[in-house]
Amino acid sequence: MKNNSSNQLGYTLIELLAVIALIAIIIMLTTPAIREVKNRAIEGSLRSSASGLIRSAKIYYEKYMSENYVDPETTSNLTYNEFQINNGKILDSQGHTLSYEGKLPQTGFVRIYQDGSISIKIVNNKFVACKSNTEDKIISGKKEEKCK
Repeated sequence: MKNNSSNQLGYTLIELLAVIALIAIIIMLTTPAIREVKNRAIEGSLRSSASGLIRSAKIYYEKYMSENYVDPETTSNLTYNEFQINNGKILDSQGHTLSYEGKLPQTGFVRIYQDGSISIKIVNNKFVACKSNTEDKIISGKKEEKCK
């Protein structure tokens, strides 16, 4: 801070520019870390949604598909029942819904197989979460990297 002959107190232009430069450097260093934390939270939320949808699918299986289930609409044995997720709704080809509390992802599907196994693929923004009917683990990541 400079004190000139007229007793005016204040900061010089160079001091102000130095402070602004330091603030800019701090922002540049912290922005990627904040973005990474946000992306991990979004991805974790999508995995959590997938787990909830799988639990709902298991309940649906126990209620409607176990013990030689025959679809009353087609009177044929099903190999699987697929629910499509689109525009905030989750419906199968017959218009049946899968009960799920929570925010649905943008798009995806849940397949419930006759043997009780479940596969899922859900997409939200730039992330995807999926699980095949032969695996137990839900995998997630960026769209172009996972669930091919």
